[in-house]
Amino acid sequence: MTAYAIRELPNLDDPDLLRWCATAQQMRSTLSDFIQHIISQLGSHPVTIPNRVALAVLNRMAEGSLSTEIHCMKNRVRDAAILLLSLIELRLDLQHIAIDLTRANK
Repeated sequence: MTAYAIRELPNLDDPDLLRWCATAQQMRSTLSDFIQHIISQLGSHPVTIPNRVALAVLNRMAEGSLSTEIHCMKNRVRDAAILLLSLIELRLDLQHIAIDLTRANK
């Protein structure tokens, strides 16, 4: 059997980029705390389709922000930008649903 060696891309050591990554980590942590707070209240509030959709989108945003952060740290700026665009679209989806909750069914 052939043995393969995986070479990982090096992390960047730019202090400005590292500061932005730390800020992104704080934002992601706040988002995760918010999701957990919502989940803790599901026992006392009805679990409606808009609630499920919002939780699914928020969870996807948390995952996407981590992926964006990792891509930035590995100097994969174009890939990070595509993920960031996806996060912006998810935010717009939430805003669109918030205007009319029946849109969550779509």
